Amino acid sequence: MVARVELLAAYLERDRDSIPPAALELIVFDSYRAGHLSAGKGAEILRLPIESFLKAASRMGIAVLDAAPEDLSQDLDAARNASPPIE
Repeated sequence: MVARVELLAAYLERDRDSIPPAALELIVFDSYRAGHLSAGKGAEILRLPIESFLKAASRMGIAVLDAAPEDLSQDLDAARNASPPIE
């Protein structure tokens, strides 16, 4: 499976200019939704800043955070304990 995903990413990066933009976006965002491409790789293929990619994914109803609430709570606690509050 990993090899196929890497081949897809390589193809999309290499031939992106010959793929209609709407089709390229559909392929990339569908692959991201399915977990086959990371947000970073999707942004790279579409030549978007990662923030723009994540905002677009969110507008399309694609979850940009895929973590259990407990994990997010632990991450938030760790972040709070790791740095002083910003004033």
